Amino acid sequence: GSCARGDYDKDSDIDIAIMNLIPFPGLDGWQLLLCIIESITKKPANKKFKSYASMIGLGVLLVLGVVLIVLDIIRWVG
Repeated sequence: GSCARGDYDKDSDIDIAIMNLIPFPGLDGWQLLLCIIESITKKPANKKFKSYASMIGLGVLLVLGVVLIVLDIIRWVG
């Protein structure tokens, strides 16, 4: 019933939060990693590096998302 659905929603939220903390450019974990590195080195990271890394990371995530959607459609149709 509704309790099982609530548990699933809660579990999926926790899974998404954990995945978002992976230190991959484009995710929040990347920003957290940069903050840690900047606090250790006491110097800000290069803005161009942060910008390019974030763009590349988001591009990779978008391509991965499209690939997974296409594979799901192929599996569903075929």
